[in-house]
Amino acid sequence: MLLLVKWETHALPTSGVRPQGAINDQLVDRCDILVGMFWTKLGTGTGVAASGTVEEIDRFVANGKPAMLSECCCSIQTLRRILLSPMHSGWSRPSGGGRCLQLSGSFRGNDR
Repeated sequence: MLLLVKWETHALPTSGVRPQGAINDQLVDRCDILVGMFWTKLGTGTGVAASGTVEEIDRFVANGKPAMLSECCCSIQTLRRILLSPMHSGWSRPSGGGRCLQLSGSFRGNDR
């Protein structure tokens, strides 16, 4: 059974603790698997990492837990066309190629 856990609904503020530190203690350390889906933003810096997202992923990987990450590099128009199509052949990288997202070594994009 999978239970969706989000900081917005499952974490509480803690006095005297860095906000991301509270999220790490309450959620990241207690979860068994991380599933991340990204488009264009990772969030804001925490003082420890480029964003809370990066800090969470790095912590998860450092603890030997599985992290499954996915990225979408297409435009909103392409995404709408794919999602509205009754049959599509899958995702494609936009012309020009290249990686749209890198997370300081924690994420390795799949080859398409």
